[in-house]
Amino acid sequence: MIRMRHYNIRWRPFTVLALVAVVLTACVEPLDPGQKTPTGDDASDKMPFKVTQTSVNDNGRGTKTVSLRYYEDMPHVAYIAVSDFQNLLVPGKSIKMSKTAASQYTLETIKGETAKVNTAEESMAFEDYMNFVSLSAIDEDDDEPFYVRSKPMAYTPAAASATFDLKKYGIDLRADGQMVYVPLSTLSDIYSNLDGKHVFFNGEKIILTDFETTPISMDEAFFMKPYEATERPADMAAYSYGELCFAIDHFYGRPGRNEIDNVIQTQGLDQALSETHRKLLKSTKMDEYIFGLEYLAALLADGSHTLISPIVNCSVIGITDMKVLGEYVKKFVTPFTADYPMEAASVSANINRNDGSGMAAKARKQLLGTDTYIKIGNTMYCIYDDFGPIDSKGWTAFYKGTGPLPTYNPEFKGDICGIVEALDKAAADPEVKNFVLDLTCNNGGELSVLQAVTTLLAGKTAVSWDNVLTQQRVVVDVLVDSNFDRTFENKGPRHPELNIAILTSHYAYSCGNLMPSQMKDFGCLIIGEQSGGGSCSIQRMCTPEGFCYQLSSARARLVNKAGENIDSGVVPHIALEVKKATGQDDDGDEVAYSDFSAFYAPSVGEQIVNWYAQRATEH
Repeated sequence: MIRMRHYNIRWRPFTVLALVAVVLTACVEPLDPGQKTPTGDDASDKMPFKVTQTSVNDNGRGTKTVSLRYYEDMPHVAYIAVSDFQNLLVPGKSIKMSKTAASQYTLETIKGETAKVNTAEESMAFEDYMNFVSLSAIDEDDDEPFYVRSKPMAYTPAAASATFDLKKYGIDLRADGQMVYVPLSTLSDIYSNLDGKHVFFNGEKIILTDFETTPISMDEAFFMKPYEATERPADMAAYSYGELCFAIDHFYGRPGRNEIDNVIQTQGLDQALSETHRKLLKSTKMDEYIFGLEYLAALLADGSHTLISPIVNCSVIGITDMKVLGEYVKKFVTPFTADYPMEAASVSANINRNDGSGMAAKARKQLLGTDTYIKIGNTMYCIYDDFGPIDSKGWTAFYKGTGPLPTYNPEFKGDICGIVEALDKAAADPEVKNFVLDLTCNNGGELSVLQAVTTLLAGKTAVSWDNVLTQQRVVVDVLVDSNFDRTFENKGPRHPELNIAILTSHYAYSCGNLMPSQMKDFGCLIIGEQSGGGSCSIQRMCTPEGFCYQLSSARARLVNKAGENIDSGVVPHIALEVKKATGQDDDGDEVAYSDFSAFYAPSVGEQIVNWYAQRATEH
């Protein structure tokens, strides 16, 4: 399931996607500790190494081990065979590997896609990158809502190559004549995906998680380890910097709202940073390194899709204790305020930012007296703040024929049940002419849920995005059981007699931004104020030290019908008045927020009717 999530909490962490593996496997017996590689050609291939059997926690369902290599010249950087890495996530598949020349190897998947690896030039060249790393033919995603059935993604062009010059980043590839070995973190980046499991490695253990449970609940000590370290080995610090530059240069989608996006695109992250910032990120002192990451997080802040901050990202793994987070600020930010005042000010603003969306939602409920739906004059407003999660148990029982059709459940406000209930109630009321989906405080969610909603309202589902890395246009479509008869076909809008309007604001982010873009392309009315952007899906990553972070993904930068990046937001057809207000949040802090009371005036319904009437005369 493609996730485009923006989590709206006090510390403003994260948004929708995760790390996956590749379709590679071969039988490679680990060598004895200290034995030299027998048949490698490059000098680094002949470097003595030790093998460690490393524990792997498979999402709390069981443990196993995997062989990691530590070479004598890089004793703290873990290498893994591409075969063993794949076996962590998709066991039992195979790859043909052939040596074509000195230090040159060809890897071929069971589907015939190839990658050429040169361990002297430190390069990996994929003839058809996206299909090479795709798991769709092997590991079908079973996480879609039950009322949605996916169609195969369509790529234009159908195939596109990608070459990674790892020498530029100081990343060394190695081989032994039997298999290619790549640093674990780098391989995770190369085969990261927008769905599936995520690989965490903290230098001691590996955890695989699909984020169905809070990661820290599986092993708290694992996730606390990097925060407790004081020093970083020199080889790890050097590799980690190159690895970070490689990841951002290739897998960051550059949505366009940051000043350094263009520099990253043309010159790379290393050139986008100041010399002072580079020194922080390369430091062997952990607190300096973390402060450097915090400043990078501030530079790349794009509305909570790109989150590199170890402090903000505590919530990703499940650390929500405000006291703990406060201690991290004192440890990793406060000591640097004197020597780095500009950087520290940006870091503090990024960590503590509060856009007031929570206050706006609270004020809206006080005004309307509900957080579900309400009739105002000739208009039904349906409040929808998240696309998901869904009532999985209820929908499973329904589609198995063992339970009734699910209805609205306050525990699953992001399910489509509330929308269906409001639509049907609106259609049954002769006074109601308009149906308004209220996304004013919607902070994102699941793409497939969004597609179900667009089907209910407009009878259409297709979503397009650009793969920034491969320069491919991608179209993803689904079939939706919009009348819940357990068949999947395009049946059109659930109630075509209603005038549909999407109510949006600058708080509407991620899927909350995609929805008005889609519906505008489908010919529906957009009212309110310009939406808040968030054009990329998210891609979860992990530093070599074990800090989880995420990027606006280069794999999916959403576009509208005209092929334009939608990160700047969607301009409404009818702009409505937005007032400014202040109030105290739950912590007692004074917070500025937007007052949307004018959005619910009875006159809005008449504007909707008139807009559709005018459109009818024009057509």
